[in-house]
Amino acid sequence: MVSVSTEDMLEFETLLVEVSTRFVNLPAGEVDEQIENGLKRIVSISDVDRAALYQFSKDKTELRVTHSWAVEGIERLPEIVADERWPYAVGLLRRGETWNFSRLEEVPGDATAERQYLETTGIRSGLAIPLQVGEQLVGALSIVTFRQERIWPTELVQRLRMLGEAFANALIRKRFEEDLSAEKQFSASVIESLPGLFFMMDEESRYIRWNKNVEDLMGYSADVLPSTLALSTVSPKDRARATKAVEEGFKKGHTTIEYLQSMKDGQDVPHLATAKRATI
Repeated sequence: MVSVSTEDMLEFETLLVEVSTRFVNLPAGEVDEQIENGLKRIVSISDVDRAALYQFSKDKTELRVTHSWAVEGIERLPEIVADERWPYAVGLLRRGETWNFSRLEEVPGDATAERQYLETTGIRSGLAIPLQVGEQLVGALSIVTFRQERIWPTELVQRLRMLGEAFANALIRKRFEEDLSAEKQFSASVIESLPGLFFMMDEESRYIRWNKNVEDLMGYSADVLPSTLALSTVSPKDRARATKAVEEGFKKGHTTIEYLQSMKDGQDVPHLATAKRATI
C-alpha cells in the first residue's frame, strides 16, 4: 500500500506557494485553466490517477463536478451532479467531514451507491475533502487511485485542503466578477433602451455615464463627452438656472427643470430633465 514520501510533501509545499501566489490577482478568464494545471500537479505529486474539484450551486442544492484531471488511460470526471451518484459521500461533505478509504472493504455498508460505483469503475482508494472559505462551504476536492491501494496521511490531507481552498477562493472571486459583469451588462442594456437622453454626472458636472442617445441627439462623440461639462452644453440662456437646479439636486437628492439644451450644431432644443442623486 502506497504512502507519501518526504520529497512529495516538499513538492506539495512548493505547489502551495506557487498556487497561492499565482491566484492572488488571476483574471477570471484564466482561473479554470490554472485550476486544471493545479489538479494535474496534484495527480503527479501524490501519484494518484485522478483529481477533481466540485462546487456547490449558489443555492447549495447541488454539488457538481466542475474541474477534473486524470492520467493517460483514465477518463476525467464529466460535469455531473455528485448528489445523485454519491449521496453518502456528499452527505459527509455537506457536514464538513472528510471521506476516505484505502481499500473497498473500508466503505461502509450504507454507502450502497458509492460501493456500486467504485466496483464498476475499478477505483481502489479515494479521498474527498470539503472546502470552506471563511464559514462558507463552497465545494470539495477529491483524488482517487485505480492502479493501487494507498493510505491518506494527515499531512497530505492538510496540504490538499489548503490547495483546494486556494482553488475555491479563486472560484468565488471568478463567480463574483462574472455576476458583476452580468449586472453591468444588464444595467447597460436598460440604459440603452431608454427612449430619451440619460446621463450621470458628478458634482463638477462631468459626464460619468450616458446612453447612445446623448451622442446621437446632441452630436457629441464618446471620446469628447468625458472631458465635457454637462452644464456647458446647456444654452447660455438657461445655464445659471440649470446650475442652481443641479446644486439643489445634489443637496436635496432630486430636482426637475425645463431648459434649453445646446446641440453641437448650435441649435437650442427644449428639454425637461428629472434627476435623482445616486451613489456609485
